[in-house]
Amino acid sequence: MSATACAGRRRRQLLAAAAALLMALGCSGTPVSPSPALAGQFGLLPGNYTLTVYVPRGEAGKNVICVDDNQVPGTASIPVTLVLIDGIYRVTPVGDANIRFQLMLQMSGATTIYGPVLGQARDPETGVVITISPPIDPNYPTQGDAMFSGLLASRTFAAGGVYGSVQFSLDGAARWCNPNNWILRPR
Repeated sequence: MSATACAGRRRRQLLAAAAALLMALGCSGTPVSPSPALAGQFGLLPGNYTLTVYVPRGEAGKNVICVDDNQVPGTASIPVTLVLIDGIYRVTPVGDANIRFQLMLQMSGATTIYGPVLGQARDPETGVVITISPPIDPNYPTQGDAMFSGLLASRTFAAGGVYGSVQFSLDGAARWCNPNNWILRPR
């Protein structure tokens, strides 16, 4: 046998032995599922949260415009439950906080979340009612839908902006401000 043929045969034997060794090390004969953390979708963990809708203050609120700037607070903290159904996060206020409020969010990247919102919810601590409706700007690109858009800071915290009309009302008085922000955090 020639030296070239002998070297080729030896190389095939080494490759076959290496493949057999890797298979023996990698296959224990028992199927193993990936851990839930690796198998699950990256995003928010379902559970109980507080959704806070607020008018930015300080430096962030430099360009805020309010109509009827009265004593109605510009913050409402709503207890909500977040569930994941078919890739859509459904955020629902709990108990008396829910006044036909609907928020659906979905991931649009590793840390970006967005979705339509509509309806009313009540802050059980202060009594402030928020009403979120479509934007009133005729030049708004998605006329017809109020939207939440934001970023995940962790699997239990997201924050962003509200694109739409937000009214804060209390005891017959109301105010509208633009822009408005939101935070979703565990309770």
